[in-house]
Amino acid sequence: MSPSNFLPDLPNYDPEPADGVRVGESPVPGLTLKRILRGHKGSIKRITWSPSTDKLLLASPSKDRSVRIWDCERGKIKTKLPHNAWVNCASWSPNGKLLATGLESGELRIWDTETWRQIDFLAEHQQRVEDLAWSRDNKMLASASGDNTVKIWLIKTGTLITNIEHDAWVNAVEWSPDGKCLATGGEDKLVSIWSHGTWELIKSIGGYSYNITDIAWSPDGQILAAASGRTISIWNLKSGTINHVLEGHTDKEEREILLDAAAVLFLNHNLCFREIFNQQTFLVFPSLINEKRPKDENITSIEGASYQVKGAVENVYASLVVLLGYTNTFIRTHQWQNQAQYELGEGEICGFQQTNNQNGEIELVLYYGEGTPESVRLIFRGLFERFLSRRELEISRYQPVICPEPDCGAQLARNVVMAQLSRGRDFSFCNECGAKLTLPNPESLTRLSQKEERELDIQQVVAQRRTNFETALVRVKSLLRDRREAEKPTCFISYAWGVPEHERWVLQLAKDLRNADIDVLLDKWNSPPGSDLVRYIDQILKSKFVIVAGTPSLLQKYDSNISDPVVAAELRLINLRLSKPSQYGCRVLPLLVDGEPRTAFTPLLQTLVSIDFRDSDFYFRKLFDMIWQIYGLPSENPLLEELQASMSPQSN
Repeated sequence: MSPSNFLPDLPNYDPEPADGVRVGESPVPGLTLKRILRGHKGSIKRITWSPSTDKLLLASPSKDRSVRIWDCERGKIKTKLPHNAWVNCASWSPNGKLLATGLESGELRIWDTETWRQIDFLAEHQQRVEDLAWSRDNKMLASASGDNTVKIWLIKTGTLITNIEHDAWVNAVEWSPDGKCLATGGEDKLVSIWSHGTWELIKSIGGYSYNITDIAWSPDGQILAAASGRTISIWNLKSGTINHVLEGHTDKEEREILLDAAAVLFLNHNLCFREIFNQQTFLVFPSLINEKRPKDENITSIEGASYQVKGAVENVYASLVVLLGYTNTFIRTHQWQNQAQYELGEGEICGFQQTNNQNGEIELVLYYGEGTPESVRLIFRGLFERFLSRRELEISRYQPVICPEPDCGAQLARNVVMAQLSRGRDFSFCNECGAKLTLPNPESLTRLSQKEERELDIQQVVAQRRTNFETALVRVKSLLRDRREAEKPTCFISYAWGVPEHERWVLQLAKDLRNADIDVLLDKWNSPPGSDLVRYIDQILKSKFVIVAGTPSLLQKYDSNISDPVVAAELRLINLRLSKPSQYGCRVLPLLVDGEPRTAFTPLLQTLVSIDFRDSDFYFRKLFDMIWQIYGLPSENPLLEELQASMSPQSN
């Protein structure tokens, strides 16, 4: 991941510690303190990030009768919004153009975020305002108050649309992702769901012993979380049942368990992927990446098919980014804001971007590098459509329209094609030469040959197994945290160069082991040109584990010092380690990648039990078993069998 996805380090930025933690320190694994923002004279209430992708702004309402707007990239205050009473809450409009603030006095104020001038003042509540929520179209604002009401405002005119009465103080209000419902919660110990437009009560969820203090919808609108006391209830709205009750919020261990559970949930739904950065593992959420594609990116791309997708589209983009990167076919090389790029072979570039995102509708566009063969484009498009069609969505595909004139070849803009077809017109005109162009009707998704369909089936299964593997690693890490081992196990990988397929396999293995928090020593990473090769090879005797990727070329290079003296030297040290287990430890793991044991390993390695990786269907299962062994986890742990089954071929 590019470091620009995080707050940049500021030179000479060293404020006094906050709660004993200095900038740059990591009190929680995976999280580093980047900024300490000081200035308020009173306690700070509900802080809120700006939705803008251009500026990293944070609004902080406070009891010092102000809201401060912070430029978090610079670590400085941008402006201060004065008020005449305590400010309990603030909320940005979805387009980032307005900021609403709610006061202890019951007043609401609306601010223009370009000029930071107050543009409206709403005063109908009889008690303090506790929470604010904008409608997804930026037109309405809902305000929850201690006067037992939620008021709905039309912001353009500043008028009150309706007054939703409750039986007690209201603490929380939140619109559903599709904007069709409004959820509220408060001291009546109920979560209430109201219909947008009629404002009638659809459903009430009770059974709580404490007041409802906060509520949050899942991105797909199917799940609602409600905080009450020290518990969070996770409701399945379709079935009306509780999926989970998260209890605690009392100590560090329980917080870590909650974080693990959330990570498993996100990974299972392909909302994120795990990636190593600065020797720490992060969950990367594609839909939250704000880094734009660099303007100097020197890749000439050709636009492919575009897709108009309607329905429950909230997580479609994120899951496509994750799943395409989980296949054995394509390697994810870049991800930017609303765009992801992959490669099959060198220079064989494929990618897609999300160009439009409205309520219940998105537009996705494929693109390819100029040198990407048609066969590769077809496989990428097939995988893309296979993953897209797994969901219950309304999908229309539009092929690019190219002017056929010999001296032109210009491509007609996508929005022009869609606009013309939506008007019932099957033609348009070239912007360059004026030629009349016939517009093809929207198509159904690709139908491939039986051979190609079988390959897509395989890659879909691979993606599911990797999803299960990534989820299993989170659960393994929770077991390791309980053991409180400070040092990561080190693992040296020995293999033979020369066969591209084997080199790619070893590189993927190294990445997967590193993703499991194992300190991997690989020549491509740890022995760059100009480094001390002898010192690197000596790590074979110092590492906790040594992995040998067995292939016919490995044995050939061992038998011939001339062809590759480095591999021969590595294998001699491995033999030394095996011959003196009391001095060096006998933790050598032979992996059979290709060939037979007698043709892939040295004679001494042939005496060891090898792990057979020749069947790719069992890659994740065998890899997981090896990781379990490297960490020395007990084989009788009941969790092992469950996790193994999730990665076995018969489970997919």
